[in-house]
Formats: sequence, structure tokens, C-alpha cells
Amino acid sequence: MKIGLIADVHADLPSLRRALDILDGQGVQQVVCAGDLVGKGLDGDAVVRLLRERDIPCVLGNHDADAEQNNAWLSRRYGRDHAMILDAETAQYTARLPDHLRFEWAGLRAYMTHGTPWSNLDYLFPFSKTETFRQVVTAAQSDLIILGHTHAPMLAQVGAAWVVNSGSVCGERSDGSSTCAVVTLPTLHVQHYNVLTGERVNAPFVRHE
Repeated sequence: MKIGLIADVHADLPSLRRALDILDGQGVQQVVCAGDLVGKGLDGDAVVRLLRERDIPCVLGNHDADAEQNNAWLSRRYGRDHAMILDAETAQYTARLPDHLRFEWAGLRAYMTHGTPWSNLDYLFPFSKTETFRQVVTAAQSDLIILGHTHAPMLAQVGAAWVVNSGSVCGERSDGSSTCAVVTLPTLHVQHYNVLTGERVNAPFVRHE
């Protein structure tokens, strides 16, 4: 079984389409999104529409949570026609996404959230402390933990659990990595891909006992 991972789309519709094309080409059975569908880019409505049309499960990113507030701020400062203002339905949808989702795939337990299990504002980088990785694994209680937020591809083994960040679908304009990932189950083999070229990417790997 193959699972496609995306995160941090940040309203970048062309990059999202390329990522989905790559994942479809790899024969994934399910695509999931680790948050931040909107914010930074100009295609928030179209991004959300495509994710909903594809029935892709998504969790709440920090930009998603702030969508309605950001709409109000942009409207006050720049007027209601500003290109980054989302339709009311889009902003309501993103703001009400779940903090986390749990799945069972190929007999394995999977957990997805944006930042960490306790906050969608906290970051888990490859260089984060071992204790932080252990806290994430303990909180998630899963074999596979899927995160976003950092815009940095990562693969970590923490005891018997695996932590994966696909990086960001969005690219340089949003300080992103332009990457997605495929997890093959039950072997838990992970491969990252460059959204722009379709080429394989070697993500940083760390191990914590």
C-alpha cells in the first residue's frame, strides 16, 4: 500500500497539481495533507476546492486556523478585493479542520498533525532534541507520525516509530521546499520527490533510540 503525503501548500495551486500528478504516477491509494492549505499564496480558494474534490483528508495548520482573522485584517488594510482574501466558505472550512487525524493502514497505526501533537505552532526539525522526538512519539501513540509546518523534508526513526515530514508543496516564494513524499506500507519505506522536477529527493534522516 502506498500513501501520498503533502503539506504546507500555502495557496500554491500549480505546485499542488504537480504534487498530485507525481503521487498519482507513483500509484498511491490515499493522499493526506498535514495542514496549511492557505496563506502566503493567491490560490487559496482553488487549492481548497481541489483538495475537497479529491476527498483528501487534511488537518489544521496555523495559517488555516487564522484564515478568517486574516481575511478581516486584509479587508481592513487593503480593501475587500485584495487577491489573498478567501471566500467565506473557504475560510470557514479551513478554520474548522481537525487538529489531528488517525488512520490504520496495512495493519499500522498512523497519526497526522501539523506541528506537534500539542501545538500547530511548534516545529520538529531534524536537529530538534531527542527528548522532543520522544515526546511526539509518546503523544501520538502510533507507528507512523506525519507532520508538516517546517517546510523541511525529514525522516526520523524514534524507537519503533517513524516520523515523516514531506516538506512543503509550495516553493521558494513561500520559503518552501517544493516537495512531497510517498510512504510504502507495511515496510515504512519513505521516498521524497521534488514537485517541480518529479525527481527523487534525499531527505535528512535521524535516528533516536
